[in-house]
Amino acid sequence: MRPDSGDPIMTLLEIFKILFETFGFTTNNKGYKVLPPQVRVIQGDGVNYAEIINIYNALKANEISAENLVLGMGGALLQKVDRDTQKFALKCSSAVINGQEVAVEKSPTEMDAQGNITPSFKKSKGGRLKLVKINGFFKTVNEQEHLELANELYTVFENGKLLNTITFEQVKINAN
Repeated sequence: MRPDSGDPIMTLLEIFKILFETFGFTTNNKGYKVLPPQVRVIQGDGVNYAEIINIYNALKANEISAENLVLGMGGALLQKVDRDTQKFALKCSSAVINGQEVAVEKSPTEMDAQGNITPSFKKSKGGRLKLVKINGFFKTVNEQEHLELANELYTVFENGKLLNTITFEQVKINAN
């Protein structure tokens, strides 16, 4: 199992509760619960040096063996600049299925420290989108909104072909 998003400790404790109820467990010679050998959990989201200690202390307090869990090496172990801190990610927003265009969006939930399920800030936008400039600020909107404003995005790659070659000098000019 690989949980994603939410408070790592609360999420892991809930995941282990579900897994123990579903797959059962044995108790090792130290008195900690161990899942069957073919069932394990990997936690990558929200892992940093401080949280590693908190995670394993929570497992210990709940009599869950450390051997049930493997920690992924997320970006927080190197630096805390990621899609969550920057509130930015690229996601699929539209697809064509059997010739029909379909909006695609992600609307996850998270569990807070009190165990309440709440909407996540990771909700994505669905449908065909465009980037417009409003009062000097960029905003991503549905392509049918703000028809009077130009789309600031343009196609660079399409079907594996480079459509717009940009030199490094042009990148530097654009960055300024």
